[in-house]
Amino acid sequence: MKRTVQKGLSWLLSICIVVMMLPMTSLAAYSDVQGHWAEKSIEKWSSLGILQGSDGSFRPNDPITRGEMAVIIDRIMQYQTSSKNVFADLGEAFYTNAVLKANAAGVIKGDAATIRPTDNMTREEAAVMIGRTLGIAENVKAGNAFSDGSAISSWALGYINVMSSKGILNGSDGKFNPKSSITRAEIVTILDNAISELCTEATEYTGNVTGTVIINAPGVALADMKITGDLIISEGVGSGDVTLDNVTVTGNTIVRGGGANSIHIKGGSQISNIIVEKTDSGDIRVVTSEGAVIDAVYVDDGSDDVILTGSFQSLTIAANVTVKAVGASIDTINLTAEDSSLDVDKKSSVTSLNVSETATGANVTVSGNVKTLTTDAQITVDNQGTISKAVVNANNVIIDGKEPTKVTVDSSVTKLPKDSDGNKVDGSTGSSSSGGSTSSNTSFSVSVTKLATVNQADGNTAVSQQNQDIVTVSKSSNTVTVTGSLANLNSFESTNVSQGTHKWVGLVVDTGESSIIGVSYNGTAFTQSDVNDAASVNVGAGKFVLWIKADEVVSTPKTFTLSKSGRTTITITVAFKVPVTAIAEITGTERIGSELTAGAVTPADATVTYQWQRCDAVDGTYSNITGATSSAYTLTLSDLGKYIKVAVTGTGTYTGTATSNATAAVAKAAAPAAPAGSIAGTYPVAADSINLTGLGASTTGLEAAVAINGTNYDTYVSLTVDASGNATISGLTSVT
Repeated sequence: MKRTVQKGLSWLLSICIVVMMLPMTSLAAYSDVQGHWAEKSIEKWSSLGILQGSDGSFRPNDPITRGEMAVIIDRIMQYQTSSKNVFADLGEAFYTNAVLKANAAGVIKGDAATIRPTDNMTREEAAVMIGRTLGIAENVKAGNAFSDGSAISSWALGYINVMSSKGILNGSDGKFNPKSSITRAEIVTILDNAISELCTEATEYTGNVTGTVIINAPGVALADMKITGDLIISEGVGSGDVTLDNVTVTGNTIVRGGGANSIHIKGGSQISNIIVEKTDSGDIRVVTSEGAVIDAVYVDDGSDDVILTGSFQSLTIAANVTVKAVGASIDTINLTAEDSSLDVDKKSSVTSLNVSETATGANVTVSGNVKTLTTDAQITVDNQGTISKAVVNANNVIIDGKEPTKVTVDSSVTKLPKDSDGNKVDGSTGSSSSGGSTSSNTSFSVSVTKLATVNQADGNTAVSQQNQDIVTVSKSSNTVTVTGSLANLNSFESTNVSQGTHKWVGLVVDTGESSIIGVSYNGTAFTQSDVNDAASVNVGAGKFVLWIKADEVVSTPKTFTLSKSGRTTITITVAFKVPVTAIAEITGTERIGSELTAGAVTPADATVTYQWQRCDAVDGTYSNITGATSSAYTLTLSDLGKYIKVAVTGTGTYTGTATSNATAAVAKAAAPAAPAGSIAGTYPVAADSINLTGLGASTTGLEAAVAINGTNYDTYVSLTVDASGNATISGLTSVT
């Protein structure tokens, strides 16, 4: 079964489907919601079974308790794990299991002894609970739009700031009223603002969605979909599978459920950030294939192994878990968590592996290939594969197994790298066996991703966030490519007025260093003020935000340099590419000898190359037609019975490939009518050809229909007549 996601219509379909499945109190036919300002939202979420009334009433203006709110969140996320009941005020009730599940997920928290399940939930408590559920990053420094912002508790302020900027939370008369009890109608409205699609069935969902999409069941497949927002694969998936086929997610993809063979990303999918935070028991595996592009993977939490297979641009391990690269190709790995583990199997390769000073005690096992390992912390390495270069910037590093091909040691290191038996490790080129050795400059390990969440202090948060949601970012060698529809980007004025009004896009540059102090950008050293600015938008140590003018970079790529003592200066180029998104229907008649013309390309001014393709089945695998690379194509006998498509690929400032719909099956040319003076008759057959004579020297425009013993042969051909008035019909089969 395939389900197409359409705003409004999908909910109507859901209502029709569940009418015979839900008890009457969960339907929208409540006696007290007609004409209510939240009527439509109540109908939608009741039809999904997320909220329910009783005795034919919904009670939209009644307050909701903390226990009732836990039940609602559990129905959405389908939590699998419960915490131990240590709360004196949590007895057996309809909400008990939901409260313990939400507590295990970190969504609802109590104090040392109580969790207050029967207390009415305040508006700020609801904001925090929903914010945690959706994985929203707090921002306490963002501007607050409410006149009573000073009354908001510090533990809720960061969530309310972000959720109000995204339009999830709204106030009344300019106030948020954080301590007031929230009503059932207000809760359902927040859910409606926050969640655009809830995938609850093991089927295929297609169509574009703006907002957050949640998958809470195993067996769900998303196909040919663009999610302008976040995707949450919830705990409800358990150890099951989820497939993303040709799916673009502009926000975060948060993975909390799935098993050892679970998350399949394929078919040209483009995923900006994957955040793995599965706390339920069981391994989880993320597999990419068929050209899927994953900008960054963050492992933020977990209890068992995280397995990555396929291609990934960046991986950050920020939790005390084991991450295994199994048949993986990863550009950059940043290991930042203490006592974490990384296993690179023999079929995997890593270009740059960086261990930060916060990752003391980490264990790295290499059976495959690591080009450069840089460690700023005391770690243990078991190398059974190949490490081309190890850069050691910390004391007491242990490297067992094979020595790296080259080892360089920072001058600050006094306890040189050794193996577990105390033997020095200095690589094939050797480094001094005494402390304080100095080596030649080492390379930066730079990665670049887009700024996921914007924090503008000048009122441009919404338009700037829209820009961030539109673009994707990739890096190959020292070239960063930002891809997005230039026409759809917003123009706004920089906080630095001298920079003017442009289509601004924010990039996060990870220098690979533990701090940007000591690093220079285009010759100017970063200061503590720059560190503070980076911290204000939560980009992490060693990183900074680079704002580019997309409207200028599209024609003139931007370059910048990074330099630091002991590092080789690196030059990074940033280019902006506009994606080719569509091509219109092919025009022309699907007959041998007819000319087909490619449809219009979107964007209209895109520069592209053409490649015509053919296939025996309309939905089969198409092969390129040799030499058919212009905007028009004339059908030949080889196309008979075939379906034709044309693919266009962007060039210059345009990128990506779009493929047209297929034509109908190509037919033979129309049978020519026999005109006056027709030469129709019987001619001798020579093997697989018929020779015609006396047609008139160099006659043009003739066609021939072949009949054998009165039965039409299966093709019609145009004739080329030579100077003697002769022509040959060849290529016939089964002629005797």
